[in-house]
Amino acid sequence: MSKLDEIPAHVPPELVVDIDVYALPAGDIDAQLGWRTFAEHADKGPLVYSPYNGGHWVVTVPEDIPRFQRDNKNFGNKVITLPDRPGPRLVPLEADPPNHAAYRRNVLPIFAPGRLKQLEPGIRALTVELVEGLQPKGGCDFISDFALKLPIIVFLQIMGLPQHDGTHLNSLVDTFARSPDVNMKMQALGEMSAYVDSAIKERLREPRDDAITHITQAQIDGRPYTHEEMLSTLTLLALGGLDSVAMHISFIALYLARHPEQRAYVRDHLDDLGLVIVEFARRFPIAQMMRQVLHDYEHGGVTMKEGDMVAIPAALYNLDEAIFGNAADVDFSRPGGKLHLTFGTGPHACVGSGLARLEVVIFLQEWLSRIPDFQVDPAVPVKCRSAVTNAVDQLSLIWPTA
Repeated sequence: MSKLDEIPAHVPPELVVDIDVYALPAGDIDAQLGWRTFAEHADKGPLVYSPYNGGHWVVTVPEDIPRFQRDNKNFGNKVITLPDRPGPRLVPLEADPPNHAAYRRNVLPIFAPGRLKQLEPGIRALTVELVEGLQPKGGCDFISDFALKLPIIVFLQIMGLPQHDGTHLNSLVDTFARSPDVNMKMQALGEMSAYVDSAIKERLREPRDDAITHITQAQIDGRPYTHEEMLSTLTLLALGGLDSVAMHISFIALYLARHPEQRAYVRDHLDDLGLVIVEFARRFPIAQMMRQVLHDYEHGGVTMKEGDMVAIPAALYNLDEAIFGNAADVDFSRPGGKLHLTFGTGPHACVGSGLARLEVVIFLQEWLSRIPDFQVDPAVPVKCRSAVTNAVDQLSLIWPTA
């Protein structure tokens, strides 16, 4: 476990739980279900306190989670990492209203429906190329051979960055997102920022038709972005765009490899994947939202102090039995209209959710059309991590080629 930190005087001892979000019980077996460990302590109150990673509250009542995510009067986004890190904030995610909206408006066109429609043929062609290259081999390391290629190549194309930089950049994202060590986080963030800064300077000299150029030419309230704002926005896009879709696809592939009946169902509905995509998104959230308390705030008899951190985990909501019956099961007949929190809700909902859904659809269509039956290689253990951002670290698949 991470370092056990001193418990603040305002935290009642009975609300302290010995749970570290970077080492959740059984999180290596089912990363999302690991978050339900906190809900098991709901009898203590609507909030419990984890004394690790600088110390923070965790919401235990699932119904409170979407309300907390939407509440920008009591909870701020200027600190969203555990433990907190020094340095400039990354906008728009680490900005609060009203400034947040202006930054977000300039990012939205990068992932607009019309733009995604333009990208779709290229994404599909790349997917076909990757799958057809793997199919004759009868097996693969799914993470390195596919999951860390498809979404990363697509995102690098959107940004206008070299594809061969993807592996290194993703390693920086993994460290920043999943390491509890502040020094390691800062080193990874520094390397990513330096890389992005070089690309910004290049676009300022020679503009291109890509996302980096779009941000360098954007305006905030009628003025150009400062260099610091360009760097902040584009570093955030790199951190958010290089990892989450890869991990979501990996959890889906792991599930399908272990559940042949469900795999057959998806294979038989490749032209109608709407509910399939929604259900996979609900069951396999990646990121958990962290917020900072803006002022002393009382909730359900528990007082949080200004500056306290609070975890608002999507997985705890998405996998709650009272909200989604048999929540641990993947059920493609489940009605798709009910809110899930995989992409967040409120002003800070994920701007790239449309791209993520498109990539999952194309992955399922093109993979299952060419590799209809596959399973986990029994000789290679599956490795998962349950953390602030969940991950599949190792997944080897095999399939018949005859």
